[in-house]
Parts: sequence; C-alpha cells; structure tokens
Amino acid sequence: MLADIATIQRLKEESRNWPSIDLDGKQTAELELWLIGALDPLSGYLDESEVQSVQSKRVLGNKTPCGTAWQLEVHERYAANLSPGDKVALRDAEGVMLALLTISENSPALPGQTRYLAGELTGMERPVHFAFTTLRQIPNAVREQIASQGWKAVVAVSPDILLTAAEAAFLDAWAEDNDGGILLFCALEGQDELDFASVHAVEMVAARLGKRALLVLLGTDPVLPLMSLVAHNYGATSLFLRQEVALAQKRVFKANQITPLVLPDDIMDMGTNGLFPEAEIALRLANPPPDRRGVVVFFTGLSGSGKSTLARALQARMMEIGPRRVTLLDGDLVRKHLSSELTFSREHRDLNIKRIGYVAAEVGKHGGVAICCPIAPYDQTRKEVRAMVEQYAGFILVHVNTPLLVCEKRDRKGLYAKARAGLIKEFTGISDPYEIPMDAEVVINTAELSIQEGLDVILKLLRDYGYIG
Repeated sequence: MLADIATIQRLKEESRNWPSIDLDGKQTAELELWLIGALDPLSGYLDESEVQSVQSKRVLGNKTPCGTAWQLEVHERYAANLSPGDKVALRDAEGVMLALLTISENSPALPGQTRYLAGELTGMERPVHFAFTTLRQIPNAVREQIASQGWKAVVAVSPDILLTAAEAAFLDAWAEDNDGGILLFCALEGQDELDFASVHAVEMVAARLGKRALLVLLGTDPVLPLMSLVAHNYGATSLFLRQEVALAQKRVFKANQITPLVLPDDIMDMGTNGLFPEAEIALRLANPPPDRRGVVVFFTGLSGSGKSTLARALQARMMEIGPRRVTLLDGDLVRKHLSSELTFSREHRDLNIKRIGYVAAEVGKHGGVAICCPIAPYDQTRKEVRAMVEQYAGFILVHVNTPLLVCEKRDRKGLYAKARAGLIKEFTGISDPYEIPMDAEVVINTAELSIQEGLDVILKLLRDYGYIG
C-alpha cells in the first residue's frame, strides 16, 4: 500500500506545511495493518455513510464486501480546525510520517470530546521494528507460503487465544481432515517481559504443531471484525473461536469471506492447566509472584506532612529486609537533578510528577521497588502516574493526611511563612488547592501516629499484598 518512491519524496517535502497527528501505539499498529495490505479493501478511514453501509449491509458502496467499520478516533483538540480536503501527516511516536490522510469528513463533537476522521490514505513508510522481525510477515508472503504448501483450507487463531493442548489437537485434526493448515497470529503490543513471553508461548505452540502451522506476528490484537478481515487477507478460510458469536458477528464473517470454526462443546477450555508445559513456563517466568514483582509506593501530602520522613524510613526498612533493590525518588532531589528547569506553575508541577512517575515505572518494570514522595496535589496527575506504573508493576498510594495547621507549625523550610506573606505564589494548601485522593491504599496522619507506627501500617499492607515476606 506504499506509494512509489518519487511520490513519497514529493509528499515528504510538502508535509512540512501540513498539520500532524501523533498516533498512539494501537492506532500505529492498525495503520501498519493497512500499509501491508491486511485491511484490503479499505482505502482509508471510513466516513459516516460508509460506516452505516458496513453496519447495515456488510458492504462498502453497495459493492465491496467488508464487515469492518474502521475510523480514526482523535481528540477534539487535534481535529477541531481540520476540514474536508485538508492533508494531515500521520506520525508514530518517533515522529516518522507513516501515511498521508486526505480528510473527507470530520465528524462533529462536543467540546473536549473525541472526533472521527475519515479519508483516503497514502502509504509512506512502515514502522521500524527490532524484535521478532522474521515473524512480521506481510499477507502476500504468507499467501504464497500457503499456496506452496498446497493447503486447501486454513484456520486462523487470533492473538488473544493461546491454544491449550486439547485445542491444538482439535485444530491439528481439523487441518489434517481438510488437507489444510493452521495460521497462528500473535501480537506484540507492549515492550515488557510479559508481552515478549506471550509471543514465545505462541512459538512453543507452533513448534508443537510443526509443519501444519505458520506463525505471524502483528503489532496489535485487532478487535473481532478487523481480525476476520485480517485473517482473510492472510489467506485463512476460517477463524477459530472458543464460543459461539452473535448473529451480527456471523454476518461480519460472511462479509469478510471467512467461516467461524467453533470449538466443540465436548472440548472444554482448561485454562492455564491445559497449556503445553513449555508455553506455561514461558508465561510464568515473565509473570513472577508479588515478592519478585516491581512495586511503586507513592507518597502524597502537604509540605511538612511527614511523607519524606516516612519514605526514608520505608527505604531503610525495605533494604534491611532485603533482597529487593530500592530506589528513593525524593521530591526535592528530583527537582534538583531531573526537573531543575521547571517552575512551580501547575503545568510544570504536573510535568515534574509525570517525570517521577515515568522513572518509577521503569524501576518497577525491572522488578525494583520505587519510593516516591512528592506533594503531587492534583488527582488527575496522580491517576495518570498510577496508570503508567500499573502497566508493569504494583502501585500503592499513601496519602499522608496530616492537617494543614500541623504542617504549618512544623514549617522547617519557612515556606508556609513565605506563602502567607505572598512571597511564594501558588503554594499548595495556601494559595493553591490540594486535591484529597479518594483512591489511596493507605491514609496516615503523622499528627496522630509516630513515624514507626505509620511505617508499620505500610509494611503490613506490603506483606498483605505479598510484596515482602
């Protein structure tokens, strides 16, 4: 689906004057499916009339079979000023222009809501990958392999299904009876150990099936309508399912020229106990028990609340308990070494907290313990940090809920006095709000509990969750 080299060079020059949209990971992966021909006959993102046609008639323009409605969903701030005929550069996270979108429709949206963009696509460049490159095969190449094998029927297995031994035996028998083969799809959607282990686990299943199987890696696990279209374009005649689908979904399969193959009732999914041993081991190694999994303990509270003292006490106790690697991300030290150029405006305070969250997530991702103790006054930013961390590690929010009057009396740095005198603007608790967290796992008031008593509460929770013995 890529344009010719001369066209690509010309469009790259022209793109300097175009607006850009940075795609998220899933959007980039879906666009790559289009770039390699896995979403044929789609020529781009569908407009509202095409979506209605697909949903009601399962065809595009009353002639092209297609059971899939594909649209580009973007935030209103990216699309508000775009009009039909505008050209937009679609870029990945690295800023690489993957495709040109010529807009045909910009759906209306309420302020602050998402919009759906429609339009023709012109392919420019595929995303660059460094992992499992031999498994990232394009549909044409896979169809050629299927033809060379002489298979008359091919059943595809979507990335969300890791076959049990019983399911693999069923599909192997089906392939033999139908003089066909099995097309195993896997997906690498993230970059942590479990994502890679999931691919390795499917490789183990493919090895068990031997010459009956072909393995293909996608950058995403497409939703079911898209998956049926992808499977068809890769040469599959059937798509394996663990359970029956609704009548509407059956119409989608028919439109995408693929037949659902449903697991018989007498073959029950036995969960992980039914996996091939080597596949189960691969997943278990990448999903360690809590005492070997990373965790972030995130303290939040007013200046002078005692959160830094509690954090240092927890660091010392965790290192004493061992053998976990512990990193303390103190607010003042982070400001000095990581965020020295930032002011104390709301925007910059949010950015500082997100930087702390990013570093903490990296520590947790690799099995370490990160202890963070910034003020972090804004609820939305704390939630964003939690979401960032929980992709890879556990997250425990500790609200050090010491009353403002107590914090002011302590005032070791004289900050409250300066804030009261108007010398410090936007000071949390005085001239700027502190949004009390409603999702904290632990709440501690150091005016009522000693540091040791507060520490004991946190350690008990860590033990209850299995992070320490």
